[in-house]
This record gives sequence, structure tokens and C-alpha cells, in this order.
Amino acid sequence: GKLAKRIAGSAARFDHDGRPATSTVNFVAAHDGFTLMDTVSYATKHNEANGEDNRDGHDHNVSDNCGTEGPSTDPQVLMRRARRRRNLMATLMLSQGTPMMLAGDELGNSQSAITTPMSGQSDRLGELGQRDRPSGLLPPGNRLPQGPSDPAPAPFPAQPAVV
Repeated sequence: GKLAKRIAGSAARFDHDGRPATSTVNFVAAHDGFTLMDTVSYATKHNEANGEDNRDGHDHNVSDNCGTEGPSTDPQVLMRRARRRRNLMATLMLSQGTPMMLAGDELGNSQSAITTPMSGQSDRLGELGQRDRPSGLLPPGNRLPQGPSDPAPAPFPAQPAVV
């Protein structure tokens, strides 16, 4: 169907000047819009705090909040959001072309639906440190297990070593 054609880089949709599908850069989220977590947690942007009355940033976010706008403690909503994040990331990784991931999407980072994070609404908005957040796409630790004989990943240090 349509999804299979898009993942394969259908010429009807993606062929510009005879370039192959592998010459594209594919992404779900970028620096000037919703994060992956915001894409499944918010229906609309929330740029109110910077004094622009939510007029700044684009309105085309192609997002869905799974029935609850913003953070939720409802297990069903959290399960749907986690599944959608995994599905979006799997689709990105399986598509022809170069995948581009927004830093922090693998960790479950949210910018609270603020699509203009550099506009002074919060100095911690783009921060990727280990703060309270939903579980990310990767297992705990600093790397993926390599196989059955690979030991469990070591946890992130509380403070990075200064060299």
C-alpha cells in the first residue's frame, strides 16, 4: 500500500531530477518543531510563554495527543504513546534514505509543545540531562547490548568525568 511505497522511496513521490531514494534525509522531528515525544503528546503547539500569543512557530505539527493534551499518568495513554513512538522510529529507520533523529528523541525528551525553544521561554527547554522523563526508546544504560554474551550495560555516571 501507500506506506510500503513511501518507505521504499517511491519515485512518484520522491524522485526529483532523477536522484535515487537513498539521496533523501528522512526525519520525524527537527529542532524547529515538536520532538518525537511532543508529536504523540500534544495536538497543538504551546508557545504562549514568550509573549507572542502563540503566533510564532508553525501550526502544521501532524501530531496527536492520544486523548490527553500534555503529560499524563493514565497507563493506557502512556502505552499508546510509547507504541506510537516506537512505530514512528521504526518507520524512520526502515525507510530508504538517511535517517535523521532529533537529539533526545531516543530518551523521551519533550519541549512541552514549544516549537520555538530558543525564544527564551525556558533556559532548560533544550537540555538533555538526566531529569525526570518517561522511559526512552533505549534500555537503561549508555549503550545497547551486543548479544547474549555481552554484559548488561553500565549506568550513566551521575556526573561526567572532566578530563
